[in-house]
Amino acid sequence: AKKCKPPVEVEKGEIIGGFAHNTVIGLADKVVDAVKSGAIKRFFVMAGCDGRMKNREYYTEFAWALPKDTIILTAGCAKYRYNKLDLGDIRGIPRVLDAGQCNDSYSLVVIALKLKEVFGLDDINKLPISYNIA
Repeated sequence: AKKCKPPVEVEKGEIIGGFAHNTVIGLADKVVDAVKSGAIKRFFVMAGCDGRMKNREYYTEFAWALPKDTIILTAGCAKYRYNKLDLGDIRGIPRVLDAGQCNDSYSLVVIALKLKEVFGLDDINKLPISYNIA
């Protein structure tokens, strides 16, 4: 390692992350208000791995095609297909809430269970959540 060339920076920029369940639950009031007002109409869980091949565009195209009133809840490598896209935010809530890697998918379940509780639903399947799992 001492004889290797130093790494070359291949890209610059920032990506907002760190949206495990404890952080998202901290945003609960904002999220609930946005859902109740209709600013957020649906959540999409996009999690898992999509491989390393550059020509894989499915998740990039899917994220671009989502309506502007949706939030992506993500964990896993598939996020690298869309977490650099400028998808904006909804009332200060980033449209991509990145919980981490595949083993952090637990956070997505906790978020869904908390939303179910906050909205007083008897069944998690009544939430406005769709799933697109790699």
